[in-house]
Amino acid sequence: MQTNPERKMEPVSDKNASVEQRQHGAASAARAPLSSKAPSFPPTFDGDAYDIEPIEPVSPSPLHARRHQQQHNSAVTNTITGCFSDISRRYSIDYSRVLDPGAGMTVCVGQDLETGKLFAIKTIVKGHHKQRNLHREVSLLRDLRDEAREQGGWRAGRCSGRSSVIELVDLHEDATNLHFVTELCRGGVLTDRICDRVEESERLHAEQWTSPSCFSDDDASKVLRQVLSALDFLHSRDICHRDVQPENILFLHPEGTNGPDGKDVSLTVRLIDLGAARYHHVSSFEPHMSTVVGNCTFIAPEVLRRHYDQRCDYWSLGVVAYVMMCGYPPFVGDTNEEVCEAVLKGRFRFDPKHWDDVSKDSEVFVRGLLKVNVKSRMGGEEAMEHPFIVDGGTRDEVGEEECGRIKRFHTKRVEREHSAVHLPSAPHLPSVHLPSVHLPSVHLPSVHLQKKDRLPHIGHKNTE
Repeated sequence: MQTNPERKMEPVSDKNASVEQRQHGAASAARAPLSSKAPSFPPTFDGDAYDIEPIEPVSPSPLHARRHQQQHNSAVTNTITGCFSDISRRYSIDYSRVLDPGAGMTVCVGQDLETGKLFAIKTIVKGHHKQRNLHREVSLLRDLRDEAREQGGWRAGRCSGRSSVIELVDLHEDATNLHFVTELCRGGVLTDRICDRVEESERLHAEQWTSPSCFSDDDASKVLRQVLSALDFLHSRDICHRDVQPENILFLHPEGTNGPDGKDVSLTVRLIDLGAARYHHVSSFEPHMSTVVGNCTFIAPEVLRRHYDQRCDYWSLGVVAYVMMCGYPPFVGDTNEEVCEAVLKGRFRFDPKHWDDVSKDSEVFVRGLLKVNVKSRMGGEEAMEHPFIVDGGTRDEVGEEECGRIKRFHTKRVEREHSAVHLPSAPHLPSVHLPSVHLPSVHLPSVHLQKKDRLPHIGHKNTE
């Protein structure tokens, strides 16, 4: 086939031109000599030669706009709080002052940029936790905060137990993190106080001084009274904490701190961490909870049996009381499975070496809480009326009136135990696999390494 040498190449104006034609035109343009004339910006086109009309901006189609709105709504729906906010606009976080490093979370000191007040800011990496657990924790804290605001503030009103629960001040969320802003507790965790008391007691005994093994009866009763009040407050709102342990009890002030009136305020505590808590309404649809959650040293036997209610918190408090009095837990083992077996049996003892200096009331108080049969176990109201909580334990020599009051309390307790229906023995339980950690863990910079070896290995809470 012969070509016409006089035929000139014309620009392709047909929108339906073949791919070969388009490629041939592009190649010809690439081989064309460069013009010495500088190109104009924006470029101009010869409409007569190329037949190209200026391109006008195209508005998005209704389908595209609808899809964009759906994506935006989905992002908001998948948030924990319902909206994203930048916490750095309100608070300055000092990441060098880490109060509690953990897996998928940190607790640092933050300062309000407007008032200059210091707070504790707990930052949780959302990808390390289940969404439903985060939703539940946020819901619980928001409900408590809203109720407090309606009643005039967290410390206002007649609910004295609310003041012993950590206060949620603010809440922020971004694409990856969830930030809880709470009041700052400067006194550290109960775990560290226990170890400090044990070390001090051993030093005094080495110098032939008489000293309690750990907390004195009076100090222990002051702390436990506040935790009991906090649990009573939560239970009255159908909230079960499910993770009562020394790591979740913080002191508001360091030791030796006096208030404006000159009184010692170093034993003021806050119950923290509602991450394992949940609403539990006693109804025919859900009379009991079944998820195994908590720390295997402080967990109640009925939780291991997957059939429990709010009374599991009082068992955990009984273990805390035991540890506060002698410095070590009542149920121990080389493995978590052995600890759980000991908890299920409910067998423990008061070693005279560490309990001789402890009042009998404190032993009775601990025994009343560490009852495997939940119907025989002390409840919140009964525990608050116990002589150990009311008077901080009794002395070896007491008056007739005080002795009679104690006897009446114990008689009422025995009658209640005899009238209780004992639970059947539990079937064989599968092994509860909980990661093992030391008590205490490294929580504050003041913690020394020898504290880790003070108490035996214990388990840690399951995040299910």
